Amino acid sequence: MVTQVFFDADGHGRAVFELMRVENRPGKYLVRRTFSYRDPQHPEWVFVVPQNQDTFVTDLASVPPLLTWLVPKDGTHTPAAILHDSLLNEAHQDGSGKPVTGQIADHVFRNALRYLGVPFVRSWMMWSAVSLRTLVSKGQRLRWWWIFLIAAVSLVFGAGGIIQMLDLVDAPIWDLELPWMGDRPIWQELLNATLAVLAVGAASLVLWGRWWQLGLVAALALPVIAFPLLVCALAYLGYLLVEGGLFLILRGRPAGPDAELAPVPPPRVKALDAMQS
Repeated sequence: MVTQVFFDADGHGRAVFELMRVENRPGKYLVRRTFSYRDPQHPEWVFVVPQNQDTFVTDLASVPPLLTWLVPKDGTHTPAAILHDSLLNEAHQDGSGKPVTGQIADHVFRNALRYLGVPFVRSWMMWSAVSLRTLVSKGQRLRWWWIFLIAAVSLVFGAGGIIQMLDLVDAPIWDLELPWMGDRPIWQELLNATLAVLAVGAASLVLWGRWWQLGLVAALALPVIAFPLLVCALAYLGYLLVEGGLFLILRGRPAGPDAELAPVPPPRVKALDAMQS
């Protein structure tokens, strides 16, 4: 039975995660204290991270800005994110001495998330995100097929989720009623919408083949996050328009009395952050 998963590199005690921000590269970190990871599902898989403290750089969780409301870049999942970055960017081997592939790295990432106590749904969504990236990366067979399939699924389930949400709240901008929604009690519309997603999702699984788990997660997650993602995107676009407009307006204003003073250069950040698990 595996008693230690993340542990100190010398084999004694729990892991301590020490990160140092990389100067002039916002969001990038060096790992200043080596740690080890033993996969709970494959005890023979033991990885030491990083293999080179001077060259390995991590950005923690690679989350698009519009999705940080759902998965923050830093949190309970941080050790798993650092481990995943190392498995992808450094020369690791599995228990049999074979190079770690992207698929193995994604599998280890999911196991690490479970061990760290990341909620079930979030851990599967995070795993699906990195696995989708693995599918479309260079060196994969059927790369263009996967790109097309992922784009089609995102469009169908994402747009479908937004349309169903608009129909659910009877938004005035939406005149066409979906047959399974109609003028019904809200609980029945929610039930019908869920059944519709499950039915279409189940039918689409055949397209994913052995990656059916990815298809299932996409079918369930996209309709749920599509509407709040659209709201966040519109709000962010509005902010950029206001910010850009104010910049153009204020740029032409006369300079203040202190305009001749030299601007203060930004500080050179070199801080050591310690996280323990």
